[in-house]
Amino acid sequence: MPPPLPLPDVSLYLLWHQRYDNDLAHAWLRELATKTVRALFTPPVPPQPPSADQTGK
Repeated sequence: MPPPLPLPDVSLYLLWHQRYDNDLAHAWLRELATKTVRALFTPPVPPQPPSADQTGK
C-alpha cells in the first residue's frame, strides 16, 4: 500500500571504527545489513512475459 502522501528519499549509512575494517565477522554483518536494507527498500521488478525465443515459437 503506498503512503498517503509523498515521502522524500532518505539516505542510510553504515559507520564503524577503522579497527573493524578487516574484521571478517564485522564485514559479514555489514554485508548482511546492506543486503537486508536493499531488499526492503528496492521496489520489486514486475515479471516480464516470456519472449518468442523462450516459448519456442
